[in-house]
Amino acid sequence: MTPLLSENGLVENGLVEQAVAFVMRNTGVTADLLHGARREETRAYPDEAVREAIVNAMVHRDYLLSATKNGKTLIFEIKGEEDDQDRAKYQAARRWVTAVNNWGRLGIWDFTVCRDPALIPRQIAQVAAMKK
Repeated sequence: MTPLLSENGLVENGLVEQAVAFVMRNTGVTADLLHGARREETRAYPDEAVREAIVNAMVHRDYLLSATKNGKTLIFEIKGEEDDQDRAKYQAARRWVTAVNNWGRLGIWDFTVCRDPALIPRQIAQVAAMKK
């Protein structure tokens, strides 16, 4: 489960920087001597590419949130434009949520899609405030 809300805000401050630092510490570096005197290091991946990949992974993933006030688990999709494949995914997620809720052994689940990042806190609060 990925905590989307933290003590520091919507997404923990510095999370992207921590991930970039981790990747940089754990990927290869080659070194060449330029003109026989100066050492120049080259990373396996450019810093900008690593940062972009991490930001994209965070922004375009689904989040599973547990609302502690009402015990509900929320599948939270963050999406800009959508296509037919996305709409089919949403239908499948809603069917799954209905089936799990009817089964009743995994608690109460919900699914929602957010198309505007500015509305994320409001949407999460609305789901958390809903009764079981």
